[in-house]
Amino acid sequence: MKTTVFVTLLSTSLLDAAPDDAKWSIGREGDALSPAISAVYKPYDWEDSPPASIPHEPSKEITGIRFTGRYANYTGADTFYPMWAKDGNQYSTWTDGYFWTDREIEPYSCPHCKKAWDHLTKNTGVDSIPNKWKKGTMKPYHCHSNVQPFSIGQCGITGDSPLDLKFTALGKMYSGSSLYPCVNVIANGTYFIGSYSAFDNGGRFNGFRYSKDWNHWAEELKPNWKNPYWTDARDEKTDFWPADKNPRRFNVPHAVVMGQDNKLSPDGKIYLTAHGEVQNGTSNWDKGDAIYLSRVDPEPEKVTNPASYEFFAGHDEKGIAKWSGSVTAAQPILEWKNHLGSESITYLPGIRKYLLMTARLKESEKNLPYNVLIFYEADSITGPYRMVHYLRDWGPQAYFPNVPAKFVSADGKTMWLCVACNYSDKTAPNPFQCRYAASFHEIELISAKDLDHR
Repeated sequence: MKTTVFVTLLSTSLLDAAPDDAKWSIGREGDALSPAISAVYKPYDWEDSPPASIPHEPSKEITGIRFTGRYANYTGADTFYPMWAKDGNQYSTWTDGYFWTDREIEPYSCPHCKKAWDHLTKNTGVDSIPNKWKKGTMKPYHCHSNVQPFSIGQCGITGDSPLDLKFTALGKMYSGSSLYPCVNVIANGTYFIGSYSAFDNGGRFNGFRYSKDWNHWAEELKPNWKNPYWTDARDEKTDFWPADKNPRRFNVPHAVVMGQDNKLSPDGKIYLTAHGEVQNGTSNWDKGDAIYLSRVDPEPEKVTNPASYEFFAGHDEKGIAKWSGSVTAAQPILEWKNHLGSESITYLPGIRKYLLMTARLKESEKNLPYNVLIFYEADSITGPYRMVHYLRDWGPQAYFPNVPAKFVSADGKTMWLCVACNYSDKTAPNPFQCRYAASFHEIELISAKDLDHR
């Protein structure tokens, strides 16, 4: 079992770091006009504290992560999975919150964004909602997947530094009641967005909409929409893999991050992971028992066809990965019943490693009494995966972790973690940089050699 112990420096290394001076930075009331960057920061470690019952071997090559202290927060929404396109920009889904926009839009009617309006009126002197918000004035643009019109937002992200990004809302499109974004991937010049039923245990994956020309404003707020830029290959009742039951494996898939336009994929395919169930287990939007893997050719007619997928089905006696066309044959690449949650994998070409992140919240939890964010690494996408770092209550509530390919250093040792934080936790952020947003945090991978010189 893992014996490396990190000294928690939070109380000292951040002692002199003032909280960000964004005029509005707590909870959903994030201000995209100021990315909440603190000019004062210091590196810090977070204790590595896995339970004694951990079933996985520790990594012998990457022994932990360290936070540099650099961070930035953008928007007042969540569910961001930035993907790097051929044009050099990143694009992502988003929902359950708002962007600031200077577009001419209809005034919002969302009670969840009332604080945004209250803040705007207090600081601009506007004391009533106009008939139409005109172009050129900043105002909140909202999207929620569980509040009518039940939509999923899309956005563009420009800039080469996580400390200086511009998030631009590209609209939103009706998805169906409580159908949230999960798959967000750009491959071979096509952008795919997948959705899932968020509030059902063992709920269903709902399929895809896709576009080859997506960098446009697109707002469609009614069912059965049609759009010159996007094709919706699903309907509200779609169950993409209806045979995927008892246990439900692929109810919440996410795309493996394989570089710009998916060019680092080992075979050109799109790979999807999912934190699903094992027999007599459970899974939902942030909780699962095991992580599963599938792959598919990147053409739209393949991605939108359930029969085109292959599923990782274990290893043969020589350790070679087996793949099956049957979802019921799928086997986990990582298993820990009642302990895993929302997951993501990023390939790090500089060190030829796959970095896996998984987060689970204590909210509605019957097993863990704490929030947890865990890092693993592997030489092959099918594993075996070895534990790197086990972080309890960082955030203190972090979810939807991922590492965007654009923000991985050439040597593969430094990168930026993108998470959402504290959607329901009312305690003070810990560390203070975390809030409900596209929350970016720079991390370094620590090797055994690094520890020898500490």
